[in-house]
Amino acid sequence: MPDKDPRELLDLIAAFKSNLQRKQFNQAEKLVQKTTPILHKLGAFSLTTSIDDKLFCLAREALELSAITSLHLREDDPRNQALFTTSYKLLKPFYDREQALQMAKDPALERLNPSASQRNKITALYLVYLLSEGNITEFDTVLAGLRDVDEDSVKNDPMLKYPIDLAASMTDGRYNVAWEQLKQQARKKGNSEALSGQAKLPEEFEIFSPVLLSTIRMWMAASAEKAYESLSISSAKDVLKLDSEGDVVEFAEARDWILRDGRIYFPQSEAEQAQGSEKSASRASRSIIENGIGYAQQLGTIV
Repeated sequence: MPDKDPRELLDLIAAFKSNLQRKQFNQAEKLVQKTTPILHKLGAFSLTTSIDDKLFCLAREALELSAITSLHLREDDPRNQALFTTSYKLLKPFYDREQALQMAKDPALERLNPSASQRNKITALYLVYLLSEGNITEFDTVLAGLRDVDEDSVKNDPMLKYPIDLAASMTDGRYNVAWEQLKQQARKKGNSEALSGQAKLPEEFEIFSPVLLSTIRMWMAASAEKAYESLSISSAKDVLKLDSEGDVVEFAEARDWILRDGRIYFPQSEAEQAQGSEKSASRASRSIIENGIGYAQQLGTIV
């Protein structure tokens, strides 16, 4: 029989809150690792209709605090990123139950204290994580599940709106827009008020920005490869949002691009070579890249 004494769980929740408030994470990893065993001991993962509502709420809170704490651990050491995804996956059945009751308009939802749930925040952070990994398929799956419950709340929640808008810019090839969205969020981090009339998001959203910027840069690079046979190093610096031409050289070498006479030559696939190197199918990509270059300089300086 599971041990139903919640005192250990209450102590864990208090420790999580203390760590987050003081931003002291030296013991935080131990707290994250203790969460699942404590919840198993209480039988909190038996999400049947007979589970105690109080235990449900406490378990959900502990897992949410574990997820948020794990993000701060990830910021200190990217190797800890699996801790966040594990916390999210453990939370998913709790959120699924909330959503099922919400869709059914079941009054039992109120007993789960939905106002205390951080479902939108944690889910939005998971969506940002998926974007940082370039996992658009899983992103769309999670988003579809949210829209099935309440599409209006998805549109109006600033935390959910952030990854949705970011994904739209990235998948449409509007990389400069996505880049500026991330940069603007970074600027908000140091301001007490939101910029441009947009909501200031919790600080955890900023943790993913460096990886997201790198992901967008990789997508920019892939589009450049399709759109051009070559670019000058100075133009490539603008396209890829790099700080110096030396950074361009380092980036190009990592992708096995050819550097010659101040230009970058993109390797062609056998299919492109067979088609005479015209790249006629890449006009859309070329337009995207030209917009990116134009964002920083006149197109006339490219070639």
